[in-house]
Amino acid sequence: MNKIYYLHSEQGSCEAICICEENRNIENPLVISAVYPVGIIFSKILHTLKPWIENPYKVSMQETLKGFSDEDSSFPSVSCKDDVLKSIFNVLLSEDKSIQRIRTYDEIQSSITVCMSYINLCCNEKELEKMRVLDMFISSSGLSHPSKSIYPEVDVMEIGSAITEHFAFKPNVGYKSKRLFTIATEKTVTNNKLVTPLTVYEIGDIVDLILASLSAVFSQGYSMGICRFCKTYFVSYDKKRKYCENLNKNIKMGCYESANKKRISDKRASQSQRMYNSLREMYSRKSGEEYEKFKKESKEWNRKIRDNEATEEEYVTWLKSKYARKYKK
Repeated sequence: MNKIYYLHSEQGSCEAICICEENRNIENPLVISAVYPVGIIFSKILHTLKPWIENPYKVSMQETLKGFSDEDSSFPSVSCKDDVLKSIFNVLLSEDKSIQRIRTYDEIQSSITVCMSYINLCCNEKELEKMRVLDMFISSSGLSHPSKSIYPEVDVMEIGSAITEHFAFKPNVGYKSKRLFTIATEKTVTNNKLVTPLTVYEIGDIVDLILASLSAVFSQGYSMGICRFCKTYFVSYDKKRKYCENLNKNIKMGCYESANKKRISDKRASQSQRMYNSLREMYSRKSGEEYEKFKKESKEWNRKIRDNEATEEEYVTWLKSKYARKYKK
């Protein structure tokens, strides 16, 4: 029976996932995904499962894979062309019997719902994004950590040298020995490298992969968020980041740029913009000092709206107060 492993390189801040034959280790995988910055696989799982998460049990989990290869400006979009990753997701989301599982399909669906509650809490309460809190959550929820080990194994007396000696992990992929599924000729191109030592998690189902990749995110000190534009879960070292980082070179405009473009487009057609244009014309005929003050205050209002510190309605109310002054005798 084949085994799936999630590989985390803390030294390189990278991750990958592979399938091995039961009697072989990660040095000789049957297939291995591209290597990504930590957080991509976690985000891709949730992005793929989004239709099911929004409507649990109304859509089968395996059906969510239809959108796996759709490229967009979201953080995990860089993995859209990774046929190996998609195929491994397919194995994990199906009731495939080729890997050993620890949960029934119903238990998997229930556990994902529980995990999403914790993930959503972390997005709003950053103090929960710690390994200690994750351990408490897993224990109190009746879940269990996926089994993990360190590669390469070292003698206890050689731990000191193993910590300081790093080398690139270059597995001997056995594509020719056994085809698990059709592999696309086009591979995802990345410049990331797994660097030893690796933390290796044995993955029995998609819940294990969520917990393993989440552990990698927290061990790197990274933070989770929900993009204000595409609504995708993303990972960043910056706890204040509000939009996805665009890592997909095929997409020229990221979420922040797309959101800004949409905001400008919406603003031009909005009541507030029409009022602003009218007032700007009126103030421009007055003293330069008054005109500059009006522009500065308007710019600050736009910043507050962009940062969710104020609403469009509050801005319109402020503009109306300027109109009152305009007609005041």
